Amino acid sequence: MRVDLDKLPNDLAFLKQMVREMAGALQGLQARNKQLEHELALLRRHQFGRKSEKVDSAQLLLAFEQLQGVEPPAPPPPPRRPTSNGHGRKPLPEDLPRERVEHDLPPEGKRCGKCGAELEKIGEEVTRQLDYVPASFVVREHARAKYACKSCEESVVLAPLPPQPIEKGLPGAGLLAHVLVSKYADRHHPFTVYDYTPSRKRDGPVRFLGDYKRYLQADAFGGYDAIYAGKEVIEVACWAHARRKFHDALTTDPESGHAALAYIGQLYAVEREAREKELDTEARRALRDERSRPMLESFRRWLDAQALAALPQSPIGGAIGYALGQWRALNRYLDDGDLEIDNNPAERALRRVAIGRKNWLFAGSDAGGRRAAIIYSLIATCTRHDVDPFAYLRDVLERVATHPSSGIAALFPPNWKAAHEVLEASSPTEPSPAVHQTAPP
Repeated sequence: MRVDLDKLPNDLAFLKQMVREMAGALQGLQARNKQLEHELALLRRHQFGRKSEKVDSAQLLLAFEQLQGVEPPAPPPPPRRPTSNGHGRKPLPEDLPRERVEHDLPPEGKRCGKCGAELEKIGEEVTRQLDYVPASFVVREHARAKYACKSCEESVVLAPLPPQPIEKGLPGAGLLAHVLVSKYADRHHPFTVYDYTPSRKRDGPVRFLGDYKRYLQADAFGGYDAIYAGKEVIEVACWAHARRKFHDALTTDPESGHAALAYIGQLYAVEREAREKELDTEARRALRDERSRPMLESFRRWLDAQALAALPQSPIGGAIGYALGQWRALNRYLDDGDLEIDNNPAERALRRVAIGRKNWLFAGSDAGGRRAAIIYSLIATCTRHDVDPFAYLRDVLERVATHPSSGIAALFPPNWKAAHEVLEASSPTEPSPAVHQTAPP
């Protein structure tokens, strides 16, 4: 099925949008052609080129040093294996900088619990912890003062170690925060929430949504059909998914594909205008009613006409069928200015999961998947609220062991940010433990 180029519409805006779509597609094809030519040249070189070009890098280094009149360096001696009885942790590298944190007993704790005499300091115990500050590792030495009673010689008291993210664990809060951010972030209404399900069955979304009512925007995944059937959850379809199907059809029917993309492009132009003007909810709905609704009516007439000639199993036929099948849900964003034309923010949020999946392949278990969903939710919400994920996670990991469960809402990223902005604006009122930093010699 092809569009009759002798009977193009007279709508100038539509024609301009169609030309832009065709020009963009042409640029993409040209770039793809260059890439294919490059790959073909590499394949030909690999198949027909010389195979003797591979040289041992060690031989090249030796030849270079001989040409320079320099004797090649002797191989380094094998590293000494540390003596160990097979128990305990390996010592932390001596070349890492040290940060000493001193913990002392409060004045009331420096009296003997047996006879009441004043305790005297007899030494200290040092707990070493590997931590991370941006761009470097540090060994944090927690030095806890040790006191004894010299009167009765019965009491020995050790300053307590502050609660740690992992009890008796080697990593500090900064290192744990670095690992979490690197794994889940480096690779939105107030909160971005991820949920883990072991399969794509519909019971996952049903369980997650519970008794939720109002709008749900998603693709045409069949697992949501049971949720929409109750009429309390209103389906809102995604124009980005519809657009993608017409874009995929460009290779087999470029004329029809570009015509559809021109219609959809005009809808997105209205959305850009609303964002640029920073319209409120009602003004956004009014703009859509004035500009987008007539465009959609025209697009629907075009789809109905093309559906009569398009083969249902062809790419363009599938795209048309998808749009017509979702038409009511695709138009629903017109009714409420708070709704979006697509669910691209959710798609972008899921992209970090897709990238992470390629990096670490699997979560290990269902429990691991649920924990990953929690961490993803925290980091994505930090990003949504302009909160540094590393600073947030480090602070929360240091406090979570003693933070009351009744006040857990205070640790949500936006609440945490607000509290820290207040603290930064005021001077500290409590003394911090003594901290001394030393660098390795």
